[in-house]
Amino acid sequence: MPSRRLQTFCVLIFLLCLWLTDKNEITSLWILLPAGLLVVASFIFSDLINEWWFHRIPPDISSYERNWLANFVPYYAKLREDARKRFDSKLAKQLFRKEFIHMAEKDIPEEWKIMALAPAVYLGLDHTSKDADHYNRIVFYMHQFPSPKQDYLHVSEVEHEDGVLIFSVPHLESSYIKPESYFNTANYEWGEVFFKIHGLPQSWSENKVALINDCCQSIQITESDLLKYLCQDELSYGGMIMYYFLSFPAIMQIKWKEQYDYIEQFVLN
Repeated sequence: MPSRRLQTFCVLIFLLCLWLTDKNEITSLWILLPAGLLVVASFIFSDLINEWWFHRIPPDISSYERNWLANFVPYYAKLREDARKRFDSKLAKQLFRKEFIHMAEKDIPEEWKIMALAPAVYLGLDHTSKDADHYNRIVFYMHQFPSPKQDYLHVSEVEHEDGVLIFSVPHLESSYIKPESYFNTANYEWGEVFFKIHGLPQSWSENKVALINDCCQSIQITESDLLKYLCQDELSYGGMIMYYFLSFPAIMQIKWKEQYDYIEQFVLN
């Protein structure tokens, strides 16, 4: 992030001033105070600094990343050319803004980041939404994992309080390579985030069982088998609605038009 680079530079200036000045001399305050204020300002105005930088030098994704999206992300492939450019720009900014953590402490391939972030960008859950910007950390495991709030092995999770999404990479990766055979946990978890932010209409509650069953039939899996795959006791209604929308939009538009239209108003098109 541009602001982090500036913050690092300001801290180095302050440390250099601290090292070079004679702290016994009152005049040293005339150097240390401005340097300290510069550090504080770099943190306070970090968002403005980033916006200014991105406005002057808009980030972009590589041609390889565009081809990857076109080949593995159906809703991206269907976007108009102008919408694709907006998607690319938003995704590039998100790649800068988000904090990505590999629990094995290894480098994180760009494809993993895109797999985790693509649904968020398409659904308008990017930096332009203050509520969505709260979800600023993406954690990757190379296997099923436990967590403080779910102390059993599972394959994905969203932690709303701390704004963290967690994924098992093998499960996430498989869903993009063979979408007909594997459940996309990124679509599912960002659906949970989407309805946490925008709300789940109360009138939809009566359709919960029917919609989840219908979505499972489209995936060609039983609800019990899907629960075993996710290692959960209950499916997220919001997550399943969004999975339906992103994976089977043509079917959902016919069978669940109210839900489809509600989500459609927020997506990038």
